[in-house]
Amino acid sequence: MQSGSPHPTHRADWFAARALQASRRLRPIVPVGVLVFFLAFAAVLVRPERILGTSLVVAVPAALVLAVVVVFTLAVVLEARRPTVAHAREVERITGVPALGTAFSRHLVREGSARLRPGAGLDPLRTVYLALTARGTGARTVCVTGDDPDLVAAVAARLGMSAASDERATLVVDAAPGAAAVTRYFGERHEPGFSEAIAAVRLWREVARPVGASEALGLDVVPAGARRADTAASVAIASNRHEFQLFASEYDFTVIAAPTKGSLASAEMLFERPPTIYVARVARTLLGTLISEVRDHQQMNLELYGVLLIDSRF
Repeated sequence: MQSGSPHPTHRADWFAARALQASRRLRPIVPVGVLVFFLAFAAVLVRPERILGTSLVVAVPAALVLAVVVVFTLAVVLEARRPTVAHAREVERITGVPALGTAFSRHLVREGSARLRPGAGLDPLRTVYLALTARGTGARTVCVTGDDPDLVAAVAARLGMSAASDERATLVVDAAPGAAAVTRYFGERHEPGFSEAIAAVRLWREVARPVGASEALGLDVVPAGARRADTAASVAIASNRHEFQLFASEYDFTVIAAPTKGSLASAEMLFERPPTIYVARVARTLLGTLISEVRDHQQMNLELYGVLLIDSRF
């Protein structure tokens, strides 16, 4: 085997992952299969003697088999051309970054007061929080990023919830002005917020919302605020960063939701190498996107702590 060629085990894993992902892609392609079935069946009805003889008993299953073959072939071709994340082992192999586990939709509670309660059973997000804070002296800050703003917001919120339920004064900051994903999760207004406070238009204490008060939790949220042209310039001003750092120092644990490149750049300047979690979607996040973003994050002043997978099928 030539130097640099894929190990046979890795090649087998890649093909197995693509087959798995092709099966997950079947649902949106099913309408194509239905169309193929009816077209094939109609062709048999029009000229049965030229295609399958005169027996409709043969025509129906033949049209069905053709539809299944077309659908699965399309799924395989799509997955081969644009491969998506399959599982944690693949993430670790292609990025060299630890996979922190897989969470499911049920772990990202989005409705009513349940959003402010700890997850039932084995909660992978709480496990991530405990592992994060158990390192050495324990992290006091974590940055959450990814390719889906709503999932980034939900993960950031649940990590904040885990810290607050541990009787820690917790701050969740939405650093992506105009996106408002964190405040949507908590059902709060998104203005005023981060963009106004970092520009010194409002005080940090003035924009923070005590979202955990109804459940006797020390959980505050700083909304994203309105989109402003001066946000990057405001973050670059040392006195503005100092004011934010003084405000954040009043809390035991701070979570920064940074789903965009601009918000990630803000987090990089506000904190010294914050531990960063990348949120990827099983069967949705492209492998090429994941590899590219992990490489970009490793070149920033961030500590890429790991990749957390979200499987929205369950």
